[in-house]
Amino acid sequence: MTQFNDYCVTKNGKIFEKRIIIIGAGISGLACGYRLKILGFQNVKILEARNRVGGRIHGINTGSAYIEMGAQWIHGQTDNVIYKIADSKGLVNKDAFNYLEGVRSFSNFDCGERIALTELFNFLEDKVNNYSGNFSSNSVFTFVNEQFQNFLSHLAPCNITDRLNEGFEWYCKFLCEVNGCQNLSTLSLNLLNNYKECDDNQTIEVKNGFSSLLNVFLDVLHPNWIVKSKLVTKIDWSDFKIDINELNYDYKSSLSNAKVKKEIRVICQDDEIFTADHVVVTVPLGCLKKYGQSFFIPSLCNDKLKAIHCLGFGAVNKVYLEFQEIFWESNSVFNVLWQKTYDEEFLNEAPVKCYAYCWLKHVGRFAYTPNHPNLLCAWISGEGAVQMESLSDDKIIDDCLKLLQLMLGKQIATPSRIYRSSWMSDPLSCGSYSYLSVDCEKENVTHLDLAEPEYADSPCSKAMVAKWLRHQTRSWRFSFSCGLESMP
Repeated sequence: MTQFNDYCVTKNGKIFEKRIIIIGAGISGLACGYRLKILGFQNVKILEARNRVGGRIHGINTGSAYIEMGAQWIHGQTDNVIYKIADSKGLVNKDAFNYLEGVRSFSNFDCGERIALTELFNFLEDKVNNYSGNFSSNSVFTFVNEQFQNFLSHLAPCNITDRLNEGFEWYCKFLCEVNGCQNLSTLSLNLLNNYKECDDNQTIEVKNGFSSLLNVFLDVLHPNWIVKSKLVTKIDWSDFKIDINELNYDYKSSLSNAKVKKEIRVICQDDEIFTADHVVVTVPLGCLKKYGQSFFIPSLCNDKLKAIHCLGFGAVNKVYLEFQEIFWESNSVFNVLWQKTYDEEFLNEAPVKCYAYCWLKHVGRFAYTPNHPNLLCAWISGEGAVQMESLSDDKIIDDCLKLLQLMLGKQIATPSRIYRSSWMSDPLSCGSYSYLSVDCEKENVTHLDLAEPEYADSPCSKAMVAKWLRHQTRSWRFSFSCGLESMP
């Protein structure tokens, strides 16, 4: 969101009377409303298409405690504003088991394999996190594959090469999950570290579910600011479309030709129309990709459209399986290293549907669920996360059960219940979260280009906007929030 500087406030004493509409009541929309309230704005509406707030923060109440269908952890403590907020409110569960340590332990393998897999994981993590920017390819997959070959040649024990190959495929799934991409070939290597990763624990749990963080903002906001079940279908800002000749720009004459009593019309599915002076758009990038061309009247500027097109938006999903009999230890994490024998077992059972099980290859692990001793959670990323959404509950249960039995080498009773997320097919999310793609690198685009406000004189170059701002109060009409995104 564009910040209001002192010049803007003092130049126009009525700025706090401006009508502002925020589209989306996820954590970005709520945080924006919270900030506007603190600044002193009074005429604010937050329009939310769902019948709940939170967006991709979504906990399901199972009776005893919540399970997280979306965001689950706060990532890092140092310089992390979300951690500071949660800690100040006593919401951080400081006694929780370190989930990432469980993932790194490879506890479902024998001692020799566990040591080698841990060494491989640490080696690749070090190479990725400390990449210096001198690699020939712009693809993360090409880079990590080369590093893996170096590991095999110089550091790996030769007697478990097959297991290490499986470990490398697992690490690629891990990176897809962490970055939210469909596959590592689409993830930009040179832009990988553009997102700042806060130090310390990367999987900090929140007491009473991640959704409890939303109450920090809701407790401050006016209740009548939030309008639920209000799907926005069009944003008409044609009153502000000013035809400007870039070669002969005269801000005074262009302003004098502007219409009087200009306003933005926000049109909803039920035909209700809201009017505003400024609009903040916090819908997921996936929705902008799918609906962006028809959402704005007139269209956004070319730079904004290019950012929407180039930025990646992938899927990460979860499947929770409830078992009546617990067959795992507390805090167990079963990493899925796909073996060739698994293919043979699935094909022997159902050769006609030879590809129906392939979504399982994108399952990174089956892991314990905090506060739910009877639930195991399967984490699925990339293309498999999308494939899973089209399958029935029974098919998913059968596939997961067979895979668990193959991994653990024993019979397991059929789960009694399933909970699952489907973020890509959800029309109000169209995916899980964004990443910087190889197209971003080619087109010199980052998430900051998406966050850049759309000004009233949108055809202008940024230099021309800067010229105008030297003479007028800031006149943005749209601001786009990149979101406070978390690994689900």
